[in-house]
Amino acid sequence: LLFVTPFIGFGQINPDLIGDRYGVIAHGSCVLRQEQGQSLGTDLLPVAGLEFYYENSPLGIWLKKYRTVSFTVAIEHNDSTTTDTLSRIDMTFGRGSVQDPVAVGSAVPGTSNYYIGHTATESVPAFAKAVYRDAWPYTNVYFYGSNSGPRMSFVVMPGGDPSAISLNFNGQDS
Repeated sequence: LLFVTPFIGFGQINPDLIGDRYGVIAHGSCVLRQEQGQSLGTDLLPVAGLEFYYENSPLGIWLKKYRTVSFTVAIEHNDSTTTDTLSRIDMTFGRGSVQDPVAVGSAVPGTSNYYIGHTATESVPAFAKAVYRDAWPYTNVYFYGSNSGPRMSFVVMPGGDPSAISLNFNGQDS
């Protein structure tokens, strides 16, 4: 789901603390796992530019450097005669010097360990929320998990312009 949240406030209010329209955000089993080299591409090398990815999500969502988010869905078949399908769409946004995504708040309880061949990546934290700050002037893009799955919100702070928000998609064929 996508939300544009106008941020109207007085004084110094932290936009990282804003909830979504359905209640408290950042809870549930859908979390953002921090990338520390445990995700490998088809070439068996770490995925370049990956910062976070969703776990326990109905589709793959990968938060990358350089204002890019990849959405993937796999259709796998149980027989060997039908070809499996993997679809991916990349979304880019923002202008100028938007920062790479960063975690917001403390890690959720528990860590994960990954053992691939002779390589171990241990104690990898997960977070409930991550943000691309200043995707547009005075506008942040938040990604977070909830009981109903992943969410994305745009928080437009005073001085920001909601009409400046634009998203570009690559990879779709229809």
